[in-house]
Amino acid sequence: MNRSATLAGLTLAVAAAFSGSALAATDAAPATQTKATSAEASRHDGKAGKPGKEGRHHAGKQHRDAAWIPGLGPVPKPVLDGLALNDAQQKHLTEARDAQRTLHQAMREDRQAGRATLDAQLQAGKLDPRALVQARESQRDKFRAQAEGVQKQWLALWDSLDATQQGKVTEFVKQRHAEHGKRRAPANQG
Repeated sequence: MNRSATLAGLTLAVAAAFSGSALAATDAAPATQTKATSAEASRHDGKAGKPGKEGRHHAGKQHRDAAWIPGLGPVPKPVLDGLALNDAQQKHLTEARDAQRTLHQAMREDRQAGRATLDAQLQAGKLDPRALVQARESQRDKFRAQAEGVQKQWLALWDSLDATQQGKVTEFVKQRHAEHGKRRAPANQG
């Protein structure tokens, strides 16, 4: 038997063992696709899509409509709606969101320029990781002051909330913290 046929057979056997089903295909590519598909299905309870998406910032609209309280994280729209923000508080929220969007857009554009630097190095056939690290550090320094300004705007929103509103946010954060603790608990035991 030739080497590639042996490798294909071995790949099929391993894929069948991990997927829990016998594979009838003789080619390695379908085995890999079947293995990935069943891994995705098991992670998504049968839903198709990218693995791991549910655990990350999965809903851009949710974060776009949220408030970001430094040190506490996102406060979603349903919680904000429950706060019944007055006009001045709504103004703080809008200004902070706009400043956050402006900062993120500027950072995205700067990252694209950084990728252009790497592309130029690759085209020249000479990589200089020190220059890339220095450029990244320069980017951080460049946006640090702007990020601190955005943070001050979010804190201004927090400061504008009355005690009842802050209490509602506190209850939400307490509940979210407890839920995260429950998810972490099994990993910490063992």
